[in-house]
Amino acid sequence: MEEIWRSKGKRAVLERWRSQWSEALQVWSPYTRLSEPLWSVREKEDKELGLVGSFACIRINDHSVRISLSQVEKYGLQDYGLEILAHEIGHHVFCPANLQEAGRAVALASLALPGYSNQAPAIVNMWEDLLINDRLVRLHQQRHAHIYQRLNEHSADEPDKLWSLYMRAFEILWGLKKGRLCSQELEPAEEGDAYLVARMVRVYGKDWIQGVGGFAALCLPYLERRTEKASGRVKLIFDTDGLGEGCEVPLGLMDLDGLEII
Repeated sequence: MEEIWRSKGKRAVLERWRSQWSEALQVWSPYTRLSEPLWSVREKEDKELGLVGSFACIRINDHSVRISLSQVEKYGLQDYGLEILAHEIGHHVFCPANLQEAGRAVALASLALPGYSNQAPAIVNMWEDLLINDRLVRLHQQRHAHIYQRLNEHSADEPDKLWSLYMRAFEILWGLKKGRLCSQELEPAEEGDAYLVARMVRVYGKDWIQGVGGFAALCLPYLERRTEKASGRVKLIFDTDGLGEGCEVPLGLMDLDGLEII
C-alpha cells in the first residue's frame, strides 16, 4: 500500500476518507455498524473488487463497501468522502437494506418494464439513489449536487433523455437553478415527468419500495428511446451491481402482495 501511495496528496485522501468513515455512519444512526470499506488504489484492484466503471459500491450479501480511490481521483471527487461514504451506507440501512428487499424491488421493476426487464436493476438503483441522496441533502446539507456536477463535467458521452430526466428531478427536489445538473432542454411532457419523479420521491420517502413500480413505468418510454452508447453515466452510478452474486434467492423473495406494481 505505501509503495503505491507515494504521493503525499494521495495518501492524504486515503487517510481523510478513512477518518470520515465513523462520521458517515453517524449520519444515519449512532447505532449503525458496518466494517470499513475495502479500498482499491489501482485498476487491477478495481476489477478484483467489482468496481469496473464505478467509483463506489456496496455488496448487500456481505455488507462490504468498496471504494475505488483511483476513480475518485479521476472524477475529481477527493473532497466528497463523507457524501460518498454516507451514500453507500444508505444502501445498507435504508434501501434496499437487505437482499430480500433488493430482490423484491427488481421483481417489481421488471413487471413494469416489459421488454426491458434486463434494465430493472439499474432503474431500481436510480430510484434508491434518488431517495438516499434527497434525504442526505435535506437533512444533512450534503453536497451531492456537486458530485453530479463533477460526473457530468468528466463524462465524454452525451447525456440521454433518461439521464436528463434524472438530473432535472434532482434540480427540482433541491431547488437548484435549471440547467445546473440537466444540460439538455426537456420537452414539456418530459419536464412534467421530472416534476412527477420529484413528487414520487417525497411521497414514497418513508416506504421506498412502494414507489419502485411507478418509477420504472415512468422510465420505460425513455429506455425505449435510448442507445447503448448513451448509458455510460447510469453505469457510473450503478453502485449495487452484482449485490447478491453467489447468494441463493431468499424464501418469500417474490412475495409482492400489497406492493404497487405501477
